[in-house]
Amino acid sequence: MSKLKIGAVLTSAIVDPAQPRLKLLAAGVRIDEHVIERLVQRGIETVIVSERDLARLSAFVPQGRRTKVPPPPAYVRSTLQNDGSKEVDQLLLSADQSKAETFDLKADKAIAVQPDRRPGSPYADGLQSQWATECDNRIDVMVDFTEDSVRGSGASVSPLMDISSELVDRWVEDADALVALATSPYQSDYPSRHGVHLASLAIAIGAEMGLDQKALIDLGVGCLIHDVGMRSVGVGLFDTKDALTDGQLRRLADHPVKAIDIATRFGEKVSMVSRLVLYQIHERCDGSGYPRGYQAEQIHPLAKIAAVADAFVGMVSTRKHRLAIQGYRANVALLQEVKQKRFDANVVRCLLKATSLHPIGSAVQLNNDHVGRVIRSGGDDFVRPTIAMWKPSHGETDTSIVDLAQERQIQITQSLPAAA
Repeated sequence: MSKLKIGAVLTSAIVDPAQPRLKLLAAGVRIDEHVIERLVQRGIETVIVSERDLARLSAFVPQGRRTKVPPPPAYVRSTLQNDGSKEVDQLLLSADQSKAETFDLKADKAIAVQPDRRPGSPYADGLQSQWATECDNRIDVMVDFTEDSVRGSGASVSPLMDISSELVDRWVEDADALVALATSPYQSDYPSRHGVHLASLAIAIGAEMGLDQKALIDLGVGCLIHDVGMRSVGVGLFDTKDALTDGQLRRLADHPVKAIDIATRFGEKVSMVSRLVLYQIHERCDGSGYPRGYQAEQIHPLAKIAAVADAFVGMVSTRKHRLAIQGYRANVALLQEVKQKRFDANVVRCLLKATSLHPIGSAVQLNNDHVGRVIRSGGDDFVRPTIAMWKPSHGETDTSIVDLAQERQIQITQSLPAAA
């Protein structure tokens, strides 16, 4: 019952667990105070909600509870080749990288995208419900694209470019809200949902870095497509509690090669930059990534952004073998990897600028006996975001919005796990 969010519209009926044939709420019903009150009056304490509706109700709500970040496996390189991978490998290993369209991202001196910053204010009325529905629709598009592209029948890249363009527009409309949605992935519809959340966060990071709209759209398309090759190697093969075997690691390393093969079939409709993003998203600056073990100077700048966003979204997502990791712990882990030269330091800095050290949506303990929830980034001041604050004994019915950059005497003392 606590997950039924005011303003959400159900896509499926809600039923009583004690009487599964008893329909409590029909599809299309908008949740409001009166609906909740009627259920409470009937003594309903729990309800059965479809997985898709539960994902929509969980939008903007981080899932992270785990504090320990497991070390990444020792990845291996792929030996698989196809026409798409050969073209990109030849380009990356040649002396003339300028053919990769904009390795210099500021070559055309385009104007960077600018957001509407709203420090100290909540999100607009109805925004969360509307954006959760939009996110659901984007996932449906990605499910269809993935199925069609793997079968080689009727897939079109245009809807993916539309999604990326919409995400740029949403960042301009409310950058913090987009980050909040991006960093609260629910565990369903993999890899399509992962791709949408990843693209959203990568675009937010790229926008903080001053990229123009074309670069952001290329980045978004590459992120959306990047895991399409997982369908070919077996999505469920790697979701295990046990350490991956050498054979599994080799199959894992093959999936970007399979993805670029699919992307190449679309010709120039998928730009070379987008192909580089999806091909190199799992590479690491120290050469420890896959599929080829490229090092920093060989990795496209947009792929470095995608790599950080992918690592963060992956950590804060629930997997079958572990709970989602708290966003704060995920950020700390990324900072440690920067020290080990695996990720680009400037990209991680812009991730923190977009999310804050305690990411947007996180529950936090304060030094004034209050608790809070981060609702807006602190920008360059990573540890001083804007929070909604309340006394634990009063609950969220008596909430104050506080910009910690202005209220210097209030500090975050620790991150709190997401509610079970």
